[in-house]
Amino acid sequence: RRVRDFNDLQAELSGTNTGRMLRFLTAEEAANRPGSKEKAERDEAFWAWVHSAEYAARTQALSKDLSNALTATDKALVENAKNIREAEERLEDVRRRAQRLDDGRLVYRAKDGSVFTDDDQQLPADEAARVPYKPSAPSYERKLEVDNEYELPLREREELTRYREKIVKHQDRMKSDEPFSQKELESMENDVKNAPASVRPHMRDNRTTSASRCTFT
Repeated sequence: RRVRDFNDLQAELSGTNTGRMLRFLTAEEAANRPGSKEKAERDEAFWAWVHSAEYAARTQALSKDLSNALTATDKALVENAKNIREAEERLEDVRRRAQRLDDGRLVYRAKDGSVFTDDDQQLPADEAARVPYKPSAPSYERKLEVDNEYELPLREREELTRYREKIVKHQDRMKSDEPFSQKELESMENDVKNAPASVRPHMRDNRTTSASRCTFT
């Protein structure tokens, strides 16, 4: 330790800020350092906030809201999985009924007579002319509709997964002993409120309490 103290002192004397200079100063010298008064005032305001009734109420409400949000998100994910399965079934039905070329490619005829493959590539006119018209086959417009119905719940699942990860991260933060700044607490409150649309119907009405804004962070 003596070696470390010596090295830190030499560094501070040479102008290198190690952040540990206060160890080498008297209480009076430390209080008179530039910025010390401002920092002390910020620290005092911060700890006053941490021990305030507002802080206690908001952290307690946030803890409940995070639990509520996680439960609601899990319910939304269950619904989403059901929607994906149903969309997959519709997609498979369209593909099952689609016309098939000799080389195995699935094709769909659009209203204007053009023909597209399953990966949305348009066939040349001469090749399209050789595809027989089959009224019972799904149209290209129907194929696009079902594709979109399948993509929507997939994108929703990604959104729900990201939101759930954020909520779990905030719950882990709530378990730590480190107090929250006004800015951090407000950010977490807003994250809960900005839930995906499919989560909101499952959330109970226990929103975080509104509180006056503080200026320190």
